[in-house]
Amino acid sequence: MLWAFLSLLAPFWIILFYKITQHQEKGDILSGVGIVCCGIALAVLTV
Repeated sequence: MLWAFLSLLAPFWIILFYKITQHQEKGDILSGVGIVCCGIALAVLTV
């Protein structure tokens, strides 16, 4: 269960890594984060 929770947070780890390394992402990051948040909410509410 913990591994599944951590894998759902993978986009947030990538964003954190990009902030630390000063990487400039040209894509729309917030749309992807919104989809991940919906997936986390669905996983939490169905358990």
